Parts: sequence; C-alpha cells; structure tokens
Amino acid sequence: MSPSLSLPARTHSAVNLLSQHETRVMGNCSKSSAFSQYHTHPDSFFSHTPSLVSFFISSHFQPIFVLKALPFILSSIMPLSMDSIPHYTLTEVVVVGIVAEVLLYGLISLYNGRKQLTPVVPHSQSCGLVTEKQTVSETPYCLRDGIYLPFSGKRVPNRLVKAPMTERVCVFDRETEVSHGKPNSALFRLYEEWSRGQYGMVITGNVLVDKHHLEAVGNPIIDRSLPSQPSTCTEDTPHPYTSAYAELALNARKHSHSTLVIAQLNHPGSHSSDKLTPVPVSPSGVMAAPAMGETYNRPRALTELEIWDIIDRFAYASYTLFLAGFDGVQLHAAHGYLLTQFLSPLTNLRTDAWGGALEGRAKIMLEIVNAIRCRCPSSFSISVKLNSQDFLVGGFTADDSLALCVLLEQHNVDFVEISGGTYDSMLDAFTHSRESTRKREAYFIEFSEKLRRQLTNTKVVLTGGFKTAGGMAQAIDDGACDFVGLARTTAAEPRIGASILATRTTRARPTLIPDHIGLQTGAAFVQIKDIGEGREATDFSKPEEATKFLTALGIVA
Repeated sequence: MSPSLSLPARTHSAVNLLSQHETRVMGNCSKSSAFSQYHTHPDSFFSHTPSLVSFFISSHFQPIFVLKALPFILSSIMPLSMDSIPHYTLTEVVVVGIVAEVLLYGLISLYNGRKQLTPVVPHSQSCGLVTEKQTVSETPYCLRDGIYLPFSGKRVPNRLVKAPMTERVCVFDRETEVSHGKPNSALFRLYEEWSRGQYGMVITGNVLVDKHHLEAVGNPIIDRSLPSQPSTCTEDTPHPYTSAYAELALNARKHSHSTLVIAQLNHPGSHSSDKLTPVPVSPSGVMAAPAMGETYNRPRALTELEIWDIIDRFAYASYTLFLAGFDGVQLHAAHGYLLTQFLSPLTNLRTDAWGGALEGRAKIMLEIVNAIRCRCPSSFSISVKLNSQDFLVGGFTADDSLALCVLLEQHNVDFVEISGGTYDSMLDAFTHSRESTRKREAYFIEFSEKLRRQLTNTKVVLTGGFKTAGGMAQAIDDGACDFVGLARTTAAEPRIGASILATRTTRARPTLIPDHIGLQTGAAFVQIKDIGEGREATDFSKPEEATKFLTALGIVA
C-alpha cells in the first residue's frame, strides 16, 4: 500500500496507524488472505465493520465511528510503537463501539424528542402510492429506510440515489495537461449542492480512465500517466489528482455525512467524438453510428494486451478513489460505451476468450471486478450500471442482462443500476419503455421486477422516469427495486431528495421541455453548468426559460 495520504478533515495520525494495520491484514488479493477474516455477512453482529480502516473511512465524521476507533486514536497521540497497539482485540473495539452507539442514540432521542429518529416500519404499513387526495405529511416513510449493501457491508441511510450523469465541467487542457480532467471548483460546488439533497448514495458521472479516450470535453480523468510524467503512476506513487478527488468526496457528503459517495468509471470505446479521438478503440472495430449530435471515427480492434491494460486502468482509478475517501466505484456498462460494446454480439465479433458466448463477452467486466478486489479492501463497494437490453435486433438481450447479473452477484457486486439502450437506439428504447410502463412512472420497471426476484443478495437501483414520492415508494413496495435513482430531476432540483424525505414535497417540478431524451439531457447540462458556476438551476417550468432554451436550439422561432 502506498504512503498514507493527507486527506481533508481526517485524523491524520490515526489514519496512518490504521493504514499500516491495513497493510498487515490485506495480504494478497486471494479470498484466503488474512484481510478476508474481517469481512462478515451484512446481517451479522459485525456487519458494519468489514475492516478496521472502514471505521474511519466509511464514517464521514459520525461520532460513533470515532468512538469505535478510539483505541487507535489514543495510540496515535501516545509514544507507542505499532507493536504495542494490539492491546485491544477487534471484538473489544466493536463491543465498546456498539454500547456507545446505543447510549449516544438514546441521548439524541431524549434531546430531540425522537424527531431525528425514523422508525423502520414494515413496507406493508409504510409504503404505497400517494394519491392526489393525500397531503404532504402522508408521504410514504419507506423511502427513509436504511439498508446495508450485501458485500461491502456499507449502510445506505435511505432509498434515494443521485444517479450518475456526465457533468462536463472540469478543465479541458490537453496541451499542457497541468489540470486536464482535474476536479475543480465548479465540480466541488455542484456536489456540495447535491449533498444538501440528503441522498442515500451520490454517484458521480463518467470518470474516464484514459486521457486519450474521452466521452466529452470536461470529463474528470484518472489516468496513470496524467499529468505528463517520465513514468506512470503506481500504488507507491499516488496520483497527483488524489487530493482533488478527496475534496470532491468531502463536498459530496458535506451536508449529509452518512451519504455514500460512489464514482462512476468509464471508457467510451468507439463512442468518443471524432473531435476528440482520431482513432478510437473497440472490441472488433465496428464503427458507431452518429448519435446525440456526435459523429465518430472508425475504431480499431483492441489487442489482448491492450484489454489487460484497460482492466488495469479501471483498477488503478479505483485504488486512487479509495485513497481519496470514496466509498466505491460503479462500472459504466450501459449506453453503448466500451463495456457495452464488449457485451453486445453486434459490436463484439471476437473469436478469442473475450468474445463468443456471454461469459466471454462479459470477461473484461468480471476481470475488472477481480482487479479492483486485488487493489482495494472488501469494504470498498463495486457496482455496475447495466442495460436491461440495447433494443437492437441481434444485440444484448434482456435474457443476457439477467444472466449477467447472476454472474455479477457471484462476483460480489453490491448493486446494479438498470438503464436501457445505446445511443444508437436511445430514442427507441425510451419510447418503448414509456409505452410499456405508461401506468407507472419508472422506465424499465418490468425488467427490474424480474431481475430483483432473480437475485439473492445484490441490490437493484432503478433510474429514470420517477416524478412523485408515491411512485418511488410504490416501486420499492412492489418489489421492483431496492433504490430509486434520480438523475435529470436532481439537475433541476438538486435538493429534492431532502424535500421528499422531510415530506415537504411529493413530486418533482414539471418541465416545459418536450419529452425527448436529447432535449431533456441538453436542458440538464444547462442546469448543471448553472449550479457549478454558483447560480440557481434554470427553472424550465417557466415558459420564458423553456422558450429561450428551445429558441437557442432553433426549435422555436
């Protein structure tokens, strides 16, 4: 493990000690390593303590986790050697912490008159559709229910997720590469505002793993050789952007310390604009059709050595994010990007181990998961954003998606976020989903229901189409999903999660932008830029704002 990183607002000496202890117990990446002894089932007595380091890293300043790590804090300020630390067993530390937790919550409850405590009520009593006749105070409480992720053991405080969107607000400076793709003040402001939404999880959008292959101008980047250096970064040489990503994580939970912060990692493959990438890469050199206003150059097929290099890039980026204090990563395997290109028989024509049957087409994704596990502790969450299908004849099917999710569960993936379609088929995908689910709010909800019944441990996040608290609660109550993802809605109303959880509102603000994926995505970009630059998000429920936006696109005279 690399030298201890100075992270914002953390107890430096204690982290140093814990990091050294982590080095002792990590061993190698096999399941038989010493580190695996600290990973326990989420339903067990020690579910929220999968590793000693996670006492601090997953606590986000909750006092109880400081109490649990108190022996190590005391050790850090006393002139003791590392050999003198094991006066406390893991059991003793955890038991003391749990007793303190009971006392602490008891005091909170007495002081606040139980206002801060939300009882976990069975869904049959607490959920259900909010009708027009119900008042705001009757909003279902099941959205407030906390839940543990099955393999990392992390606790998510509620069922609302700020879903990933490409933000495109970072510096684009390919010439000097001094700050190319580095998280900046605009990104910090954006995520600080989202932290006020009190979401159970906040997932960033499109952190790219290769500076030469970008989804768009303004993507954040974690490249092993960025900025330009004589040699690539390694675990012994932390990435120079690590502190910037630490600040991003800090801002993302600034007003909601229990929120989990997840970074979405991506490689666009053939879906990298011809303005950015002269020669993109893909599994088999199949050219991407123009989509969403972008055109693409013909890609070349990846060699096997290059595939392994991409796997290592995902693992290196994950390790950097772990050092920066993120709770986990999400692999972007939807919307036509590189991992999607490997999954689809239309774009993966390979005849080697990386193609053919589903197991071969999914090999790159599963190897990425394995590589991350070798670099990061089991308490670091891994998830996947996945198409329910790509809505193309001969492409990635719903049956493929269901079978893949079973493989992901076998590889200890905490949750899958369901989407649908590639950019080639996005309009058809969303038209199909809206027609098939017109009686309920969410897109892809029938698939999500089927998937959730098939999985035993891995959780399901359903994103897209939710507009009311009642619709969100009904999706959970019906067993369609474990979490509700909100994307463009959070660009328009970044604090809507807190408003729903506090029963101040039951529905999202309407928009006058036409119901078209391209137009609504463009409107969300405007709002994201507004927030990043310190302004309130443009209100497209106002006719004058909607008209101004559409006129700029040449749609309204």
